Amino acid sequence: MALVRELFGAMTAEQADEALFASSGEYTPDARAFANGKPIRLIDGIELAELISAVQATSSVSERAPSASQVNVRASGDEDPACPRCGSAMIRRIARSGSTAGQAFWGCSTFPVCRATRPAN
Repeated sequence: MALVRELFGAMTAEQADEALFASSGEYTPDARAFANGKPIRLIDGIELAELISAVQATSSVSERAPSASQVNVRASGDEDPACPRCGSAMIRRIARSGSTAGQAFWGCSTFPVCRATRPAN
């Protein structure tokens, strides 16, 4: 319970709207009672394992079939530049939304780990 109290103190000091507290075990009834009515979500070991499984299932599906935003859009004669942030190859992509929707740009091939982009010329 002391750690949940400390989290609430940090939330107050940082003016956070909400917080998540994840544990691989279980919370005591006192910790649950303290968090009740506060913007603190307690994630116990069972829920954490379920969240991890859901993410892993989603990842394995996306690794098999790339989404439309992951498809490589490449003009002939272009060379893939290196990512300015991590050094990986960059992939030419088309923006799907925002002020640059429909325009080409270079995005890091390790996205979402690295979110570096650069304009396509």
